[in-house]
Amino acid sequence: MPKIDIDNYIEQSGMRKARFGGYEPEDVHQAMEDLCADYEQHLTAMTSELRTLRQENDALRRHAQGLVMQNQTLSTQNATLAGQVDKLQSYRANLETQFSTVKERSHSLTNQVDMLRLKNSDLTRENKELTERCEAVLCALQESTEGDPALCAQLRLELTGWVYQSAGYDETCRLLFEGGKSSREITLYCTDASARTGAVLRRSRAAILFSATLTPPEFYKTLCGMKEDSACVHLLSPFPPENLLVLHLPVSTRYKAREATLPRVVSAVAALALSREKGNFITFFPSYAYLRQAAELLEPLLDGKAKLLIQTPEMDEEARAAFLSRFSPEPDGRLLALCAMGGVFSEGIDLPADRLCGAAVVGVGLPQIGVERDALRKRYDEAYGDGYAYAYVYPGVGKVLQAAGRVIRSENDRGALLLIDDRYAADPYPALLPAQWTLRRVFTDKQIAEQLRGFWDQN
Repeated sequence: MPKIDIDNYIEQSGMRKARFGGYEPEDVHQAMEDLCADYEQHLTAMTSELRTLRQENDALRRHAQGLVMQNQTLSTQNATLAGQVDKLQSYRANLETQFSTVKERSHSLTNQVDMLRLKNSDLTRENKELTERCEAVLCALQESTEGDPALCAQLRLELTGWVYQSAGYDETCRLLFEGGKSSREITLYCTDASARTGAVLRRSRAAILFSATLTPPEFYKTLCGMKEDSACVHLLSPFPPENLLVLHLPVSTRYKAREATLPRVVSAVAALALSREKGNFITFFPSYAYLRQAAELLEPLLDGKAKLLIQTPEMDEEARAAFLSRFSPEPDGRLLALCAMGGVFSEGIDLPADRLCGAAVVGVGLPQIGVERDALRKRYDEAYGDGYAYAYVYPGVGKVLQAAGRVIRSENDRGALLLIDDRYAADPYPALLPAQWTLRRVFTDKQIAEQLRGFWDQN
């Protein structure tokens, strides 16, 4: 509080002194009122200044709190960035390791390519030597008058074919060696005929290639040597799609899982065959061995309720005709045939109307692994970058579609198809199946029977 000099204030105010040495009361009273007024003004100014200082202090406090929070946020962000830096350093170290591995693999692949070139050169030389020997033997056979004439004629025919084919030996051909110490079979195998077929197509004014199972079309265009801009038309089936019931049982039929899933597969096949009082059915298996194992379980499961017909690899033309004759157009009971997928009964046969009511396809039709198939995969990997799909998946789908095509043969046919394999629900298979197919997922024999009963009742 400021100090006020009363005497000085009175003197400056011009108050009159009283007769006896004091001040006039009225002047003192007025001076005190003026003093109080000045004090109040001063006090009001100080109060306003104090309020302003408090506001500034509050603002500074809030600003300080904000800075503290920002500091905490920055500390958290700094810790996060430090962790990210550690991760990036670790990622960089992994990338460097991977790059080193890829670099080493690249060197290894380069060495393998060089070795393959040398091996191809050796094979070319061996093929030339074999051809020269064949030509020498062929000349000797032509001049020879001794020995069995029929055998000599057969040898001349085979040697002439070898010489003719060896003339076209190039990077698409492979020499395949099979056999042991006592005997060895040498095959001159063409793994990719697209250049040859393409040359024939280019000499033609126009060409039309068509089939019911050209899926996917790009695969067949490539292998047939057609131009990239060749027109490709996909026509839907003229048969009503509601006439075919397609069921899907997602059970693994891979080779390692077959023993465990075989009872489940067999029970589903039995449910299909027993879904009608009278009817003929076929089940296609990926191999004869798998077929025989299924037959052993099916016989007691069917318990005489359906006749079992089994295809064997030894069948001649007469046996095949007898096999097909069992599919009566007016069946008096149930017939279940077990056939090999990709065999003579999965394509090229016509069983219209009630001669065939339904079919089951076990597996996705993958060709069996062998020397020739492995040679195809390696060639397609080199030429097209997807050897497994070209050598196994696409040909397998073709066999599945061929087998499924036995069911519906006319506009009036109605039938059921049961696909047994979990891979039909995984890429790339859904895109490779016909667009007009509507797969109905089933998991139990009861669901199979209910779906089939409802479908047959619509007839």
